[in-house]
Amino acid sequence: MQTFSYTPETIPTLVQELFDELTKQAYTLSVAESLTAGMVTAAITGVPGASDFLAGGITVYQTPQKAKQLGVSQARLDEKGPVDSVVAEEMALGVAKLFSTHCSIATTGVAGPGEADGHPAGTVIIATFTPNASKTEKYLFTGDRAQVRTYTVIAALNQLVTLLKDGPSASRTTIL
Repeated sequence: MQTFSYTPETIPTLVQELFDELTKQAYTLSVAESLTAGMVTAAITGVPGASDFLAGGITVYQTPQKAKQLGVSQARLDEKGPVDSVVAEEMALGVAKLFSTHCSIATTGVAGPGEADGHPAGTVIIATFTPNASKTEKYLFTGDRAQVRTYTVIAALNQLVTLLKDGPSASRTTIL
């Protein structure tokens, strides 16, 4: 496992790296968010030029909406709950299908302040997909609710940028 020292101030730099990779590869992007509730999409649209590749995003905060809006398996949600790697993967696939995009990001987890569904605050799962590779990673962030959500945005952007640059060999893990 590796650590990185990104801070909220580096979000625009990560977004610019994402823009550059998506533009270079002529890919489009969509985002499905649970615990971040639109923060990833807001970070992306905070830098001019996002409309060149960002098709859209959806916030599916309540568990039933993950199945209803994105086609996540209701049986899986019933069995494992929303904080699950398969759920994150299905969210990413569902949003890519919904918006007909090449790439996608999905976030799910527990921002806090307390635990939920048996997972401690700070537990986050991020799934990223491109036409050539995918990566689903579990994170355990420390800090308050706002920090966990901000770290999730940073990790999601970093995870997709790494996947776009490194392809199937992408193996960076981040701990904040």
